[in-house]
Amino acid sequence: MDLINQRDSVGFKRYFSEIDPLHVYDIDEGIVPNAKTAAAIADAVLNPLLGDDIDKEKPFDVVLENGNVWHISGTLPNNSFGGVAEIWIQKSDGKVLCLYHSK
Repeated sequence: MDLINQRDSVGFKRYFSEIDPLHVYDIDEGIVPNAKTAAAIADAVLNPLLGDDIDKEKPFDVVLENGNVWHISGTLPNNSFGGVAEIWIQKSDGKVLCLYHSK
């Protein structure tokens, strides 16, 4: 019996309860349930990388894509040129999927 079949035999919830004691995967709205939380995580991840420069890109533009990934990007002041930080965060568990800064 392969691993996938073994998982099926114990049931989805039981399988995750063995590796997920806090039941993260049982939370319907996910660990990152709203735009405010997504922006706070983005700020926490980007601040050590960009320092105070990240404050110049606020407020963040936050969009939930396909119902499961938050896309957070910085904004530029009017009449300014340059790039912004962008980060994609998985709604279900808060995993950072991608992050970069355009120029």
